[in-house]
Amino acid sequence: MKKYILSTTEQLRLCVSNDVVVEVMIEGEIDYIGKMTKVTDEIVGIRDGFYLRRNCIIRLKSKKRINK
Repeated sequence: MKKYILSTTEQLRLCVSNDVVVEVMIEGEIDYIGKMTKVTDEIVGIRDGFYLRRNCIIRLKSKKRINK
């Protein structure tokens, strides 16, 4: 399943408003999976701190599909 990269402030703010779970990647490795608490043009806030947006990639957390 393709994971969608969130790159605009508007996309990130919508995720905060809708309690969407995201993956934060640094240097190709997942560093955090969870909800964001704050978004500005420079940072993404999480429960225990923040990430500088220029240093990470933020993707939608995919949900596994169950075939019945």
